[in-house]
Amino acid sequence: MIKTHIYFFTRSTESSEPSLFSSLLRQHLPRACPKDFYLGKDDLISFIEDNIDRFIDFWWHGHFWWRAKKPKIYGHTFLGTVHEHTSILHLFETRLADDTACCDFLIELSRKLHADYAFIQTLGDPPFSPEDKWFNNATSLGLQYALPCVPWAACYGPPYLELFGKENLLELPVQEAREVGPDLVFCQLTSRLLDTVDNQPLIQERREAVYRRLGRDAFYDPQKPDRQGRVPEFKKPVVVRPERKES
Repeated sequence: MIKTHIYFFTRSTESSEPSLFSSLLRQHLPRACPKDFYLGKDDLISFIEDNIDRFIDFWWHGHFWWRAKKPKIYGHTFLGTVHEHTSILHLFETRLADDTACCDFLIELSRKLHADYAFIQTLGDPPFSPEDKWFNNATSLGLQYALPCVPWAACYGPPYLELFGKENLLELPVQEAREVGPDLVFCQLTSRLLDTVDNQPLIQERREAVYRRLGRDAFYDPQKPDRQGRVPEFKKPVVVRPERKES
């Protein structure tokens, strides 16, 4: 089964964060919405508008999950700390949303949640290449060691514009590279998301072009999995959670 992963790393903790995520998910990916969300699997809550207050409450607990069994949909959020980014993952069967909808969701949520980094990538079972395995292991802590290998599409926020240079990102030899908001650049390797499945030589060719332009040392290297890569100087604290009233 081919699944699309959409992953955000952000330092935003605005009060509107969970409601923005929920509304943009429904707007852009209506067929890829979960059925339930939960803190524990004995506490399943239906993912419907009437339960938005519960969704918001669960969000601020620090981490929670959502899912549907058929079709396969899964996601979670882990709120950040002074040292680590907030991470938000949403994955689903690739057939449930077209490329444009996925990109629109990535860009709009990255813009509104001030993402430092976000990406779209398909993964199979097992992953299609050794480099792709790292997308399954992407964590907010991992950003302090290196970026995952180059995904099909990504949004680069302020720390990476400073690290790579905005003009370098905008001039990448890929299908599309454009500024999509203040201090946010969107880069897409090829015209089709499923090139990651049926045209891997083209994907790898574009990845190598990105590595040559931005520097291989900023990305995960499966040949040197434990090395410290070149990373931004993330301003501390990374995330300061708002005070939360107990319900």
